[in-house]
Amino acid sequence: MILNPSGKPIVDSDRPDAKAKSGRSNIGYPVAPEEIDWFVEMLRRSAPSLNANDLSQVRAWLAAYASTRHH
Repeated sequence: MILNPSGKPIVDSDRPDAKAKSGRSNIGYPVAPEEIDWFVEMLRRSAPSLNANDLSQVRAWLAAYASTRHH
């Protein structure tokens, strides 16, 4: 969960998931593409100073790491 300076939640790691009974699914450490997408969305929502290039670099790093762990 990422909080604002007042301590109120901005976004958490439970991504929308139509297949899950609750409609949400925790991403844990993001390795699947949909998990990485949600983590990048979490950053986008909580760190507006990150630009598209920054977010792209985070996505690329996570995807590269995931490919070494799940092949």
